[in-house]
Amino acid sequence: MNLSDILIILACLAGGYWIVSSVMGPGVDITRPKPPSAEAPPAAKSLSNPRQADWHLLLDLPRTASRADVEAAYKRQLNKALASGDAHQQEQLKLARDAALAQISRPTSLRQ
Repeated sequence: MNLSDILIILACLAGGYWIVSSVMGPGVDITRPKPPSAEAPPAAKSLSNPRQADWHLLLDLPRTASRADVEAAYKRQLNKALASGDAHQQEQLKLARDAALAQISRPTSLRQ
């Protein structure tokens, strides 16, 4: 193998890398959540997330639960998530608790 063969191989590798990277783009990182948009108000953000709308399913409570029931269920479910080391579940539980407390604090005429 002479120098021209090595240069041809390197040029083909560089060209192939360029073609693949231009077709694939910068890539998508599915391990990181998207940053919250600055345009959406907090109320619209909580309604757009179906997990927060279904907080009672995550906390295993009825929709008519009291604030004390929500806090007790959150602590119970959080202890399970901490024991299993599931960081995603911990974050989902925090969002569910926040959504539940926000719904409980709203007047009954505004609740869905």
